[in-house]
Amino acid sequence: MSALVMLCYMFISAQAITFWSGPRAGPKWATFFGYMNPSEGPIKFPRRNAGVLALVAVAIEGALAYGAFYPELLPRGGSFVLALQIGLAAVWTVFFFRLPTRSASREI
Repeated sequence: MSALVMLCYMFISAQAITFWSGPRAGPKWATFFGYMNPSEGPIKFPRRNAGVLALVAVAIEGALAYGAFYPELLPRGGSFVLALQIGLAAVWTVFFFRLPTRSASREI
């Protein structure tokens, strides 16, 4: 279940970053999560869509953090798994946000 929630977070946060600042260039495994087809031309998404997706991603991680504060409700080791997931989510968001935009990588 934790892996599924993490994958959902990765897609939602990558899409939010892509909508906010454009498609990213980088490893195929990473850009898969924020994929936008460049052959369709410049797709314009309102930045509020990125804001909504970012709020959903924060809500997911907030719910996990809330659950981590009550380890008696979780199965054995569940609090550690949630803490690890929150840390991985922070690392993922920073990694994806720091990838160069696709248009900037073509100019080089």
